[in-house]
Amino acid sequence: MKEKIAVVPGAFNPPTIGHSQLIESLNNYDRVFLVPIQAYARNERLTDYRIRIDMLEAFLCDISAHNASVHAIEHLIHSDGTYVKTSQVIEYIESEYPSADVTLVVKPELIAKFSTSSDTSHLVGRISLLVNPEISNISSSIVREKRFRDIDISEDITPSVHQLVHTKNLYVDLADSL
Repeated sequence: MKEKIAVVPGAFNPPTIGHSQLIESLNNYDRVFLVPIQAYARNERLTDYRIRIDMLEAFLCDISAHNASVHAIEHLIHSDGTYVKTSQVIEYIESEYPSADVTLVVKPELIAKFSTSSDTSHLVGRISLLVNPEISNISSSIVREKRFRDIDISEDITPSVHQLVHTKNLYVDLADSL
């Protein structure tokens, strides 16, 4: 039987309880790859790639997700830290796992663009798509905003991520919270 892999790309800036609920919903997959992006297409500001990888690894230690792992590969595709297209991520994973059934997990607002984008239209029919249901109202942007405003975020992120956010003094500047 073919291995089933769910690919969840995202900024994970920071990973939240909402992300853990999404991972729980993917328990029917053999593997769930959390793929942190290294850059946005429009060059928007992001917390350092390595710090976000560290937060994801800490996050996974805090939750019970036997099938989930950090799959930090974008720096292997573009070592210069620039934006990596979704299709490049999928093709990289397909080359690593040629016999697997790959499912890309996408946000609802991106599904309409998927089949018409020159970047991803050639993937239609080759991989499966799963629209990420909005299970939680806790998002990374809300956590960053709360942290900037000095509002408690301990219920929104896992303990290890909380410790990293405070130790590294993340999201205290307005520019970091956008």
